[in-house]
Amino acid sequence: MSVTPWDRQEVELTDSLNNTYNILPSSSPLRPTVLLALISLLSLSGDLKTLSLTPLSLTISLSQWAISPQEKLEFLTSASAIYAGARESHRALELQIIAIEQLQAGKDAVEKAVVYALSDDKRFSVDDVLRVQGVKEKVEGKTAELVKLFEGDALEGVKKGQEWVGANSSWIEGFCESGGVRSVKMVADGSCPAVHG
Repeated sequence: MSVTPWDRQEVELTDSLNNTYNILPSSSPLRPTVLLALISLLSLSGDLKTLSLTPLSLTISLSQWAISPQEKLEFLTSASAIYAGARESHRALELQIIAIEQLQAGKDAVEKAVVYALSDDKRFSVDDVLRVQGVKEKVEGKTAELVKLFEGDALEGVKKGQEWVGANSSWIEGFCESGGVRSVKMVADGSCPAVHG
């Protein structure tokens, strides 16, 4: 397999961004910008999994960066959108949960977290989102109704889910465009196995 000029440029750029991030002082306000550029580049090349960005390491970095809470929230929102676009819903969810826990992000962040939780192929639960202190109070409207379908008795949830889906098809289309396709469709057709837990 031959290496194309783009592959070489991509490797050089990735190395350059990685080295720049590591050379900058831990409190540098440039670090989030460099990290976001690195995440974007790795996403374009399909190499996001090579970045070892854990919730713990990111939480530590956020506490060190000399930027405002709003800028930290913007970083997390942008990074989670990149992960979601790369079909890394579990990573997008982790970043949204950090935004909610650490920065008391509002209703929009909670709704995105619900979307990412229901977009993850490995879960039929919003428990990780609901465990965060103060989240239940921020879930409103159709999102709150959807969350209720994933709580309580599974069999009753499927029946209620089918009724709810029938009554909310236009909202579901918008939700599915946001990434919450699989879980909602499975509730709609009654094939959602053990949706609770």
